Amino acid sequence: MLEVSNLAAGYGWSPVFRNISFRLRRGEVVGLAAPNGVGKTTLMRALAGDVPAGKGSVVEADGQKRLPGRSRRWPVYYSGWQQVTQRCPLSAFELMGHAAGCWGSDACTEAIGDRLGVLSFWKRPLRSYSQGMIQQTLLAMASATEAPYTLLDEPMNALDPLRTKQAELEVRAMARAGRTVLISSHLLEGLQRICDRVLFLHCDAVEEVKGNVDLREGFFSCYETSRE
Repeated sequence: MLEVSNLAAGYGWSPVFRNISFRLRRGEVVGLAAPNGVGKTTLMRALAGDVPAGKGSVVEADGQKRLPGRSRRWPVYYSGWQQVTQRCPLSAFELMGHAAGCWGSDACTEAIGDRLGVLSFWKRPLRSYSQGMIQQTLLAMASATEAPYTLLDEPMNALDPLRTKQAELEVRAMARAGRTVLISSHLLEGLQRICDRVLFLHCDAVEEVKGNVDLREGFFSCYETSRE
């Protein structure tokens, strides 16, 4: 289980959010939604150790507390657009192998690439990829790590309907393998399809969507009300 208590994080002296607490259980897919600028990416990067957490914050994974700075032994992997640039000379093949190697994973990268439609271009350098191809590569890298806790930052952006379906199937397969997936997105219909539950992020709280609620209606109700 990944447990978060009183988490505050931000940049410089200005926290983006504070007093955030929630739990992620093993083997579930959890959605994360919020308006732009609330801090979805900052939250994910703080959980992974890429952004410093504020004083009094506690992030614990399977009984292990996250220490300041990044540790290879920390079982949380963040996947987001910050990881690569279109000028990167490496290929998807190389990036997937590197991701698996860093995590000590013996996952078959070729099989992952086949499931996600990456094989047709995976020996070409990243600088030749479209935005959608980069997104496919990022998800393939995340899958290859076999990380117990995987944080996917808007992984469906720029994907066509076929690639979106492949990505959603891969996320559910990760959960069936016992991995926990936290996935942020503005595509609420997609979250509704693949998530076991969804969290709405505020600057000082996390609100879990309960029951069989239409996420789009719930989103408007939650955030329009909070602005009144």
